[in-house]
Amino acid sequence: MGHLEHSIEWNVMKRYASSLDSSEDNITINEYDALLMEDNTIYIDLNAHLVILAYGLIMVVSLIGNLLVCKVAFSDRRCGHHHRTRTTTDLLIGSLAVSDLIMTIFNIPFNIARILLPHWPFGRFLCYGVPFVQTACVYVSTFTMTAIALHRWRTVSPNSYGNRLIHYSNRMLICIVWVFACVLAIPTVAFNTLKEANVNGERVIRCRVHYPVLQISMPLFLTIEIFLTQYVIPLLVTCALYTKIAQVVTKQGRLMTMQQSSSSNNHGQSSSLASIPISADEKRRRRHMEAKRRRIIMLALVVAVFAICWLP
Repeated sequence: MGHLEHSIEWNVMKRYASSLDSSEDNITINEYDALLMEDNTIYIDLNAHLVILAYGLIMVVSLIGNLLVCKVAFSDRRCGHHHRTRTTTDLLIGSLAVSDLIMTIFNIPFNIARILLPHWPFGRFLCYGVPFVQTACVYVSTFTMTAIALHRWRTVSPNSYGNRLIHYSNRMLICIVWVFACVLAIPTVAFNTLKEANVNGERVIRCRVHYPVLQISMPLFLTIEIFLTQYVIPLLVTCALYTKIAQVVTKQGRLMTMQQSSSSNNHGQSSSLASIPISADEKRRRRHMEAKRRRIIMLALVVAVFAICWLP
């Protein structure tokens, strides 16, 4: 954009110089200012188009992607001849996609308006509502990742629950995630207000944050609070849960190997372990363990990407 600004100024100067050399009356200072404002308007319009194009592409991709995730997560599917119902992981990922959809709707259009408009035309309610929804959706994303880790740990842990209790507690888990997210989002918008501002000599209404004068620095306090509750604590809990999961899965794998070795000794087989016939139940158990291991690795990679991308 710097090259474009220099080009505009050079264009205006050339037009100004050519007007001085012409046989017509010399251009006045006011006319020179008019030429400069005309080309600056072109520059501003180009910026506006680029902003709208970039945000528009992000919004389209986000809407399509998250709607597809919601369709897959919240619909019952057939797996071969079997009817596959929604799992807890499906519900949690669907909840995450819903929060991303809400974030897209309440973030991108209003960010475009903040960049392009000198005033806030949406009223007092949305001055509070928009940042509240944005902050709450970010909390939902981080807490949902922790909830997925908690569910995976509960799945592999020896203490199992009945199916009805599991389904009920999982619904409660999703509700708790959203309630906590909304509660923690309140302090970040409690100080929002509409204030008059002077923009290019014009009095306009802006949505601003106005902190009270206290002994402690409220911006610093809120920054630390958000950093801890939105990043550090969920990340530490998630990492601890996946560490526990890895320990349980490793222990289960060792037990399976020991059982297989014990079975070979009981039958008095002198051949290698690879030649021992494996029952259908054993094959199914191994496939289940391998699929579980792959899912855990994938979710752990998601957490690692989250930790890296959200580093302050």
